Amino acid sequence: MKRLTTVVLCFATICTYAQSKLPNPRVSIKPDIEKVVYDYFDNFDNIKGDTILQSVSTIEFSSKIIPEGSTET
Repeated sequence: MKRLTTVVLCFATICTYAQSKLPNPRVSIKPDIEKVVYDYFDNFDNIKGDTILQSVSTIEFSSKIIPEGSTET
């Protein structure tokens, strides 16, 4: 039992230390996700940008929604 307690204590200490080293994201993507969800029933017509690539089975569009910190949409 003493060994189990020691292992649990060591694991908890390591996890706590590791979590303190993770970056604290201050950027929220919730508003961007909400825009996409609300536009679902309109076939994303309000957030579709220009056509990028069109093939026989798919059409790829750019997005009018640009999440903060993104490099491309």
